[in-house]
Amino acid sequence: ITTAGSCNIAQPCMELRNASVVYNIVTNTPVELIWPEVQKNRGFTFVPPLARITIPEDGIYSISGDVAWDSDSTGARQIYLRWAGSNPTAQQCGRSVMTASVGDVTQAYAYTFPSLVAGDTVWIEVWQNSGTTRTIGKAAPAGFQICECCVV
Repeated sequence: ITTAGSCNIAQPCMELRNASVVYNIVTNTPVELIWPEVQKNRGFTFVPPLARITIPEDGIYSISGDVAWDSDSTGARQIYLRWAGSNPTAQQCGRSVMTASVGDVTQAYAYTFPSLVAGDTVWIEVWQNSGTTRTIGKAAPAGFQICECCVV
């Protein structure tokens, strides 16, 4: 049994790893990533494909996301962890901005620990400004993990 302020390994946790889809991200256009498959799911409702995940119960959550952009040395790459619902003024919960590098895959990772309410939704949004379409998912699959840390 979990009481207010306590943690329990059986609390809701979901891990999405997208190994089968390559995303084409147009320059200067924010895009929500869609998840056609789930790797681990405990306590969440998931009907693929899905972009937004609904929080099943009130609590403090660990939310992380990672993407690997194709190799290109122009511009920046961004990943945002966003939420909507109970706290409309706090819609961006995590952000990572990476400068592209010559000859290397640009990886971006973001994480945060927000207090969320049952029914809130969370998602990953990506953006880039290379001047041309860039891809995510060729070099490595994109990932999204949401786990409840503590009940509030």
